[in-house]
Amino acid sequence: MDAYVAEGQKPLQACLRDVASCDIYIGIFAWRYGFIPDDEKNNPNNLAITELEYGKAKEIGIPCLIFLLDDGVYMPLFVNFYLLINHLGKILPLLGDIVHNCLTSFSEGASNESQSSTSKFFISS
Repeated sequence: MDAYVAEGQKPLQACLRDVASCDIYIGIFAWRYGFIPDDEKNNPNNLAITELEYGKAKEIGIPCLIFLLDDGVYMPLFVNFYLLINHLGKILPLLGDIVHNCLTSFSEGASNESQSSTSKFFISS
């Protein structure tokens, strides 16, 4: 979203338009929920843009390649506390859907020795 310029279209509409124009959806998910646009007309369920993008990709049937951070990877305490208070009821069903419908492997993040990704990911259609 940092690459979007000021325009008349709301970020949610621009994100969904971009997903619809893609041949493949690549999602990077961790144990955070993300920005929830305040848009009663286009987002009545108050979902995060990332979840709406993923839903759009599934809706139009493009393959999804999902990178999901393993739940054993360290995250700062404030992140976990914030998640528990605010978004656990939304992120668990979303990640459950991803694991059930798309994901074939988890990311353990960067290894301490090489600081490069150590996991393998596959496309799921």
